[in-house]
This record gives sequence, C-alpha cells and structure tokens, in this order.
Amino acid sequence: MAVYQPLESEASQSDAEPILSAYRRTAASTGVAARDESATLTPDFVVGYSSSGQTRGSTERIDVLPARVGGSKEDLDTDCGENAEYNAKNPPRQRKVYKYRWCILFVSSLVIIQEACVWNTWGPIADAAKLAFNWSDGSIALLANWGCIGFTTAAIPVSWAMGRRGLRTVFLFAATVCTIGTALRCISTDPSIATWLINAGHFFNGLSAPVCLSAGPLISAKWFPPSERVTSTAVASMSIEMGLAVSFLIGPFLVPDTKCNSTALANSTLNLTYADCVDGIRHNIRKLMFVELGYSVFVLLAVLLLLRSEPRTPPSNSSSVPRLDMIPGIKKLIRNGRYIIISLLYGLMNGVFSGWGAVLSLILGAYGISQTDAGFVGFTSTIAGGLASVLTARVADRLGRRHKTLLLALLLSSFVFFGCISLTGRLSINHGGYFTGLLAIVYITVVAGSVCQYGLIPITLELVVEMAYPVAEGVTSVVTTFCSCFFTVVFLAMLYIPGIGVLWMNWVLVSCTLLCALVMAFVQPRYKRLDEDLGVG
Repeated sequence: MAVYQPLESEASQSDAEPILSAYRRTAASTGVAARDESATLTPDFVVGYSSSGQTRGSTERIDVLPARVGGSKEDLDTDCGENAEYNAKNPPRQRKVYKYRWCILFVSSLVIIQEACVWNTWGPIADAAKLAFNWSDGSIALLANWGCIGFTTAAIPVSWAMGRRGLRTVFLFAATVCTIGTALRCISTDPSIATWLINAGHFFNGLSAPVCLSAGPLISAKWFPPSERVTSTAVASMSIEMGLAVSFLIGPFLVPDTKCNSTALANSTLNLTYADCVDGIRHNIRKLMFVELGYSVFVLLAVLLLLRSEPRTPPSNSSSVPRLDMIPGIKKLIRNGRYIIISLLYGLMNGVFSGWGAVLSLILGAYGISQTDAGFVGFTSTIAGGLASVLTARVADRLGRRHKTLLLALLLSSFVFFGCISLTGRLSINHGGYFTGLLAIVYITVVAGSVCQYGLIPITLELVVEMAYPVAEGVTSVVTTFCSCFFTVVFLAMLYIPGIGVLWMNWVLVSCTLLCALVMAFVQPRYKRLDEDLGVG
C-alpha cells in the first residue's frame, strides 16, 4: 500500500476545513480524543500524494477502525481517505460483526451441499446405473464432467453477478438451476429418454458450480472478520464434502448393488427375470432422483426467505474498500505472477483429486471391493476430510501468515498416503484381486489422504484472494476454480480411451501432489488484504 503525505504546501485552509470538521465529528462519536494539540490532521482524512509522488485522484475511500483516530501528522499511513470532500461528507463507518453471519453461512452451505450431492449422484451407484441404462465408464465420467462444462459456461456471468448483484442473487440462481436439473431427471426411466434428460439435468446443475465452488471467500469477505475468514471459507468448502458424503450414503442405500446375471437370478427366491431385475434397479434410481428433488425445493425456499447479500456495517476495514470489476480484475490477475502459480497449483491438485474422487467406486472396484464398501469408504473420507478442513482452517487463522508451511505439510502427507493407495492397487493385482486386510488398508489410506487434501482447499483459496486483492473475491475465486475444473475435465476425459482402465489415476494423483509440493516450496506468498486490515504499509 502507498504511504500518503499531507499536502501542506498546496492544500489551502479552506480545503482542509472539511477534513478537520469530519475528523472532529468522528473523534467525538467514538470517544477518542486527540493525543495533543498537534493532532489537527489524522490518518482518516487527508488529501495527499502517494509515496511515488503521484496525486491520488480517485474518490475510492479506505476507512480505518476508530481506534486509529486521534493520531498526529507523523502517523500518516495507507488508512488515509483519498478525497477530502468525499470523506468529509462520508465519515468513517464503524465495524460490526453480526451473529446473523452464521445463518448466511448455513443457508449458503445448504446450496453447496445440494450441488455437490447431485453432481456425485452416479459415482457411488455406477454399477447399478450402467446396468439400468446400458452405460459405460465413459458415460459415468461424462456426467461428472457436466459439472465442469456447466462451470465454464456460467463462469463469466456469475463472476460479474457476484460483484454487481451480491450473494443473494447468485445463490438464488444456483438453487434455481439445481432444482430444474433435479426435476428433469425425474421425468422418465426409459434408457433412451432418461439418458438425455439426466445429462441435461447435470448440465443445469453444473451451471450452479461457479457459485458453489467459488463463493466461500466472498461470504467470508462480506460477513466475517479477518480472524474467522479462513474458517468461514473452510465451512463452505466442507459443505462440498458433506454433499459428496451424503451422495455416498444415500446412493447405495436407495440403490443397492444388485446383480442381474444368470447366477444371481437362479439363486434368487423371487423368481425374477432379467427384465424384472433391471426394472427394479430403475425404480430404485427414480426414488433417489425424487429424494434429491425434494431437497432442492427445500433449499430454494430457504434461499428465498433467509439469504442476504451483505450486512449494513462491514466486519473489517478491507470489506469496505471497493473492488476491481471483472475485466480490470482479470487484467490485474494476469499480471500477478504469484497468483498465477498458486492458482495453477490449486487447479492441478484439486482438479485431479476431484476427478479421482468422482470415480472412486470404479477404482476400488478394480481392487475387488464392492460398490457398497466403496460407497462407505467415500462417505467416511469426505466426512473426515470436511471436519479436518475446518480444523486446519482454524489453525491457519491462528497462524496468520504461515499458510505456506501448513500447505507444504498437507501436500507431503497427501503424497505419502496416496502413494500407499497406489501401491495397494498394485499389490491387489499381484494377488489376483481382493485379499485379507485390503479393505482396512484402503479405508486408512483413502481417509488419511482425503483429510490432507480437503484441508488444502480453504487455505489455498484464501491465499489466492489475499494475493489478488483488491480484485473482487468473486472474480478471483471463479478464475481459480476454473483452473480446477479444467484439470478435472482433462483427467476424466482420459477414460474415453479404450482399454485404459482406472488404476493409472492413482499414479497421476501421486505425481501431481508431489509436483505441487515442490513448486510451492519456492513460492513466497503476499498478504495484501490482511495488510489492509492491519494498517501495514
């Protein structure tokens, strides 16, 4: 931030009078008296030059906490107002933290859970879905990829709307398109019709992805103080894991892993034909579709009734600073080398991990693990990962500027655990499939690796927002998350290669994790927004 000097040689007494009047009103209202008679101009109201010697002509205003009022001329720093007349008419706003922020976070999290649960509908029931609709592994991967395709489609308008229309508008949009998407999937179970409707529904659900994957930092910036921002973003990120966990739980519960081969039908006591068996699976899938539709309608009503865009009084100094709009913001991001590196690292590690998690049932199936067991592994790992992300976020809030150290520790731990998963897969193949103790090893390594990986998400998102400031949080988060979606699409698209299998995905995940750790070790973060809140020049 620039350090401002008073224009003692050029500012006339008439120019200074509005400044002094505004200062006296502020000091009186806050109960803070000047320390001495020389405190005629304070950091809150000064027309000045930047340290580079150029006049700041913008009417942009940077407010400070009342505790800073009453300083002398020597206390001048970047908390100065930049236009005397503007600041005289608009005295500094007080900072206030509202309890209602938790309601905002809760309702927003319901929308995020909705999007994540719908996105991951088919991975946990992949075997049953392939049997019911004559799908292949590529069909399951395409449904997961619609989230990234929808994200790409809606990223630009959502990024604009976050800055111009606020949280309520974008979350209302997200809840609406999610509800439309889930409704389309309930129309038919006939394979020729259902396949088209399900793909269309997942495209609509994907349109909400820019909001659900990127709004966490915006919520924390608008409603939470600096000491809670990483935690707030972690709760929003945890909601993604909660949605995934719910899908791993209710999917196999409502759509059991049913075998319709001749052996299974011969051993059945119900005398079912193959057609009856498949119809039963389709009926179960339709029940799952209606359950998710009901939740979507509930969430839409909650957003309409409870969600607000921002509080009347901002919770921090940086919350009141105007942000750069989308086009100027993107231009600034392109020139920010540190931001680009961290965003690409986030996109690589989170994009590959998200794609890996979307087909976890297929990967573990290659180990000889059943769909039901794979679903419980996924459920346990996402629940543990979500809770761990909040815990690591609280640690990050306490550590302040030591995000890099925490990220490196989590990345290296992820590398170790995912390496164990890959080696376990190789061991399974060597033993001809399932062996005693395999499920226990998979539980431990998948859960531990997911805990580390999910812990990375909120810390990295807040770090890129810090380095991109004063670019709008919505723009920064959308651009960063776009990187993640790009890598997810590329990763899952490889499944369309005939005969490629799925075990290679483990080794790609291990390699990407190690690469991110090595690059992160050489990146030096900057905390521009935190400097603004603390008044650091």
